[in-house]
Amino acid sequence: MLARMESILGPVPQWMLLQGKNSGKYYTTSRYIYETSDDVERKEEEEEEEEEEEEAGDGMFILRPKKTSLRLRLRAPNTALGHCFFDFINRLLAIDPTLRMTAQQALEHPFLAA
Repeated sequence: MLARMESILGPVPQWMLLQGKNSGKYYTTSRYIYETSDDVERKEEEEEEEEEEEEAGDGMFILRPKKTSLRLRLRAPNTALGHCFFDFINRLLAIDPTLRMTAQQALEHPFLAA
């Protein structure tokens, strides 16, 4: 799931990884997302989209997110309203909380006013 999020929304900021008490369970020290062979066996039945996996030894697999973007996934029309919708969703889903819209900002966004 983290690999999908990063492929669509961009990487998690380093400061968040450094502050996260469980970051080491999901990220290597080089900021790669990984999972263990136990995780792989559990999720094989659930997978609908495959991320590339690279075995890193010791039963660890480095996940390489697909190259995609939120704009590509949303398929918003190339119109003023489509651009406004993309901006609204993009700012709501920002991984970095300092860049994410507040509830009040969301309510005041032009997309909701349209």
